[in-house]
Amino acid sequence: MKKIILVLIAILSLSSCNSNDDDLDQDPIIGKWQLTSAKDDNVEYSDDCTRKSTITFLENKTVTVAGYYDDSNGCESEADSFGWMNLGNSSYEFTYNTNDKETVTFIFSQNNTVFTVNESETYNNVTYTSSITYKKI
Repeated sequence: MKKIILVLIAILSLSSCNSNDDDLDQDPIIGKWQLTSAKDDNVEYSDDCTRKSTITFLENKTVTVAGYYDDSNGCESEADSFGWMNLGNSSYEFTYNTNDKETVTFIFSQNNTVFTVNESETYNNVTYTSSITYKKI
């Protein structure tokens, strides 16, 4: 009887280690994130309304977005969803429909609880930059 109990304890210990390993393997993007900052050319343009925006990355490789913006009726919201895939090295591919894909590189910080996406575009020899930052909630 003691041997059976010891074997059960050993099996339970091993299975609990495996579930912890699974947590370590989980993609850092999975979870719900809230907008904390949005900048164009280093000028903050987010406000109390837009900072209500959230993005939720699900394990089934879908994303749901609850975006907020100011318009003539006040703080309005819109929802969207699409697919995502981890390409490695903090690069993610987003699929909006079968023909529309975009690759974005995320910069994770603060123990993977904050991510920033930076983009730049040059037009008529002038480079424009934008940066958005989300915090895991």
